Amino acid sequence: MRKLLHADFARLWKDKALWLAVAVAALFGVIICLSQYNAMVNYDVDMSEELPRLYMNSYLMLCIALAAFTNLFLGTEYSDGTIRNKLVTGCSRSSIYLSGYITCVVGGLLMQAAFMLVVTVMGVPMFGFKTEFLRPVGTYTLVGVLLICCEIAIYTMVSMLCQNKAAVAVLCQVVTFALIMYGSWLMSALSAPEFYDVATKAADGSIIMETVRNESYLTGHKRQIYEFLTDFIPMAQGYTIAGLDSAHPALLGLYSVIIGGLSTAAGLLGFRKKDLK
Repeated sequence: MRKLLHADFARLWKDKALWLAVAVAALFGVIICLSQYNAMVNYDVDMSEELPRLYMNSYLMLCIALAAFTNLFLGTEYSDGTIRNKLVTGCSRSSIYLSGYITCVVGGLLMQAAFMLVVTVMGVPMFGFKTEFLRPVGTYTLVGVLLICCEIAIYTMVSMLCQNKAAVAVLCQVVTFALIMYGSWLMSALSAPEFYDVATKAADGSIIMETVRNESYLTGHKRQIYEFLTDFIPMAQGYTIAGLDSAHPALLGLYSVIIGGLSTAAGLLGFRKKDLK
């Protein structure tokens, strides 16, 4: 296992897909900081409390980069015949699988680190940093790390069980985009106001503002189901982390551990039985 990790890390540092993904994550950090600064300067928006959310914004879209990188990095193992060579030299299938997973997790953490570094360098001078920011940033960063491990576990399972690199890349990207959109829809439904103002015209021609109950407002078990799906689905969970508004951040981490653990177990079981051509 140690030799496998050493070989995988040696390939990781030379992998162009990794450094491209890191650059994209850093660029996303630049865009986020500049867009928020523009809102603060040109539209007089108070950003004094927004810096913690800037740190967490990466989790909205980071899964796309994670999917692309994991598929490319592990797919090369098949296309180059590296997996067969490792088996011939006596490496176990479990060690090969876990080594690839750990290496991809490190790559994912590098992407997030690049984003947070950019936000620190640009965001702190722009918006200021308060000591009370340390707790939410620290808490949700830990939750975010578990989310990265969970998402990579899913992508590793798919990549290691399918030898068609192109099919895997398309499948992962399509499903990832679909779940991101679904998460956005869930958050939109949950954030709908319970009441809203409606302007009506009286008989004398005057305008009267009335407060009307929103018929689409979620209540009861339906709201609980929507909240559970938002917290449980990894790509949707990114919205919760970005908003820093979860009443139970530890539960988010638990969901990531459960999904990541099940994905890894299923991937290991399938890879042990897989016929490597």
